[in-house]
Amino acid sequence: MTLPRLILLLVWLSPGFALTVRPVVHAAARAVAEAQSAKQWAQWKKASRDSPVRASDPAAWLSIPACAISLLVLREATEANLHTAPGFAGWSGPRTVLGHRDTHLRGLERIREGHAVNLEWETGAVSRYRVIHTEVTTPAEIQPRIAALAAAGDVFLVTCHPFRYIGPAPRRFLVQIRPH
Repeated sequence: MTLPRLILLLVWLSPGFALTVRPVVHAAARAVAEAQSAKQWAQWKKASRDSPVRASDPAAWLSIPACAISLLVLREATEANLHTAPGFAGWSGPRTVLGHRDTHLRGLERIREGHAVNLEWETGAVSRYRVIHTEVTTPAEIQPRIAALAAAGDVFLVTCHPFRYIGPAPRRFLVQIRPH
């Protein structure tokens, strides 16, 4: 083996290399996924609405500039759909967006009260919101907390917590947004 190849192999195997490359690969994959979602959203808005509505259809485009979140939200948050994008919860009550913390909604770790949140609907209408509340709670308490906090027009964003937890996270992060 030549010296340059040996050096390259040692660099490749070093822990520092893995720490440097992994975030770059994840960022590239995220950029590709965002581009594909944006294209899907644009095509879907132009498409005929003659076909029946499916759980995996796009419902809105979520944008939170302060958190670098700009992504598609699917009509329903089924287990299969959550691998692709966040989705709206299927329970009654206020609209609630559910998504994974380690992929689509990781940026919520930077959200603060007062941040702007926009939802563009399939009609092209844009609803503008402000974050009015965040909290960490248990999975069992999510629906009761949403019911207790909700006012007319509020939307909630829910993901797992802590954000950098390895494995199934034990808590839930709740964000309440209100029209402004």
